[in-house]
Amino acid sequence: MTGCDDLGQQIDALTGEQDKQVQTLIERTKAQMVFVEGGSFMMGDGGGPNNLPWTIARDNKPAHKVTLTSYSMGAYEVSYGDFD
Repeated sequence: MTGCDDLGQQIDALTGEQDKQVQTLIERTKAQMVFVEGGSFMMGDGGGPNNLPWTIARDNKPAHKVTLTSYSMGAYEVSYGDFD
């Protein structure tokens, strides 16, 4: 049964190391976040001169008001290592 105890300690050691790696990743990610102030903007094709649309696409009409709350996002692309 001693072997089982050793295995449990090895798993705990791995889990502890993984926890440290996860915490390091979280801290680094938070440090690289950029705050974006919420607000409203018009989204879609509101038309141009003579009220003619700018595009022939149908999925962007009519122009409409969009409101976003404040949020934070990463300043950099996620690396494969961080994703993994």
